[in-house]
Amino acid sequence: MRVTVYDVLGYLASGMTYREVLDEFPYLREADILACLSYAADRERSTLARGSAVKLLFDHNLPPRLARGLADLFPESQHVYPLDPARASDQEICDFAQRRGFAVVTQEADFVDIAFSDRAAPPIRPDR
Repeated sequence: MRVTVYDVLGYLASGMTYREVLDEFPYLREADILACLSYAADRERSTLARGSAVKLLFDHNLPPRLARGLADLFPESQHVYPLDPARASDQEICDFAQRRGFAVVTQEADFVDIAFSDRAAPPIRPDR
């Protein structure tokens, strides 16, 4: 008989102790239950990183290292420098963010004004 990770986690979640699970399935060992928990933790961590719905676009007034430093939590985030922010207007940056599914992280109030204008804009998170 085979017991899946899902089953083991379900038994534990329903209130069974690991000892009760071992008694119910004598061919399992404590190491098997720990492996199930480890697998679930690793899967959750990778799901959060991979499935993060939030992609951040850091404005030019924030250091590029923020995008690199948060890559494990927001892997598809980037800084605006590749967009040449010296030539791109705030509206163009917002339009770019919206087309590509980014939330803009900035210290500028202009982006809040754009977000509440009639034009569609991405979610804005003012840093202040």
